[in-house]
Amino acid sequence: MSKEKKNQENIILFPNLKERYLDIGLEHLNQHRFHEAVEFLQKALQLSEGRGDGDIEMALAIALYESRSYKEAKNICQELLHKGIGDYFEVVDLYLMILLQLNEHQEIESTIRALLEEREVPSEKLEHFEKLLQFSERALYASSPQVEENDDDNEELNLSNQVLLEGRNVQEQALLLAQLAQKNIHPYLKELKSFLKDNKQHPFLQTMALNVLKEHAIGHPVEISKFDYTDEVIPSQLDEVFANDFFIEIKEELEREIGQSNPTLFDQCMELVKRHEFLLYPFDLPEASPKLAAAAYHLLMLEYYGEDRPAEVIAEQYGADEEGIHKPLAVIRNLEEISSPIM
Repeated sequence: MSKEKKNQENIILFPNLKERYLDIGLEHLNQHRFHEAVEFLQKALQLSEGRGDGDIEMALAIALYESRSYKEAKNICQELLHKGIGDYFEVVDLYLMILLQLNEHQEIESTIRALLEEREVPSEKLEHFEKLLQFSERALYASSPQVEENDDDNEELNLSNQVLLEGRNVQEQALLLAQLAQKNIHPYLKELKSFLKDNKQHPFLQTMALNVLKEHAIGHPVEISKFDYTDEVIPSQLDEVFANDFFIEIKEELEREIGQSNPTLFDQCMELVKRHEFLLYPFDLPEASPKLAAAAYHLLMLEYYGEDRPAEVIAEQYGADEEGIHKPLAVIRNLEEISSPIM
């Protein structure tokens, strides 16, 4: 027997270690720390010793999806569906959203048609599946050779007769906005501008819409209203989402204070900063200097870890206003309540 194999056989696992890994993974998932959730859920799954564990596998599929590891998430969903593990329609919902991100509309169409033919779809999900089926059929039609050969006027029909976002759910809106990078957007400019002015729209999608205008070098002022902020911007003159001075200075502050001493904490803080920067764009965190913002992110992440540190102490560490940290911290907490539209 090799020494390595003998050592592996001598490993003694702590009692309930699988359950502990699962609990930690779910906690990370609830806190939107998706990469950490994947790490612990994978450990829990390894301790299942090949036995199907629907709770772990479903949670892992969600964590992989949220961390944009779509192909891995797809494989897990396929295995769950094949083995009949977990809530069938919860798995199907996630599987279809993954296929949507992968632009696998043919698979979406065949999956939904099979479900409808079985006539076992719950009534509350029927309309959702039918809309998704129609959307995928339109996407397949738009990508077919005969449509691509049409002239410009006919090409605009690919995106629902020049009505782009109205009446669609957030997943459909996100996919359509992503497709506009290679489209003629002028038939949709009026709708995109109205979308940006409506602060009831999802801020993630508003950022996508603004980026579309920037990529197409729109050089005239556009009004954007997001959260409680309103301004006019010229899309072609905007910095990239993660290239503005405020974001860069926050990163530098965090890197200086914890980048070397606690790189894991630094990475997790930056994950929050990036998500919130995307939601806020083109605005900055209100009522906060970069030092104050960095201190607030540091403090929130310590809270997630269960570490009780006085806010004033963290603010002092960054040379920031001790009394002022509570306002940006409240904004950050509110931003954490906004879930991703990509579910």
